[in-house]
Amino acid sequence: MGKKAWDEVMNDARFERFRRYYAAVKARKSFQESFARDFIFNYFQSKYPGLRAQRIAAKASQ
Repeated sequence: MGKKAWDEVMNDARFERFRRYYAAVKARKSFQESFARDFIFNYFQSKYPGLRAQRIAAKASQ
């Protein structure tokens, strides 16, 4: 999900029900114990190593 879409989901009143659901899921002990945040972050960082640098360079050149 892109930053623009994420900002809309997290701030638009239309998505209030989703935000409550998302907060409830994140608060569950079972989710916290089973969600491998570091693994996911490292996996995507290794899969797309230069992606962030490319986006930053593209913004800088505009």
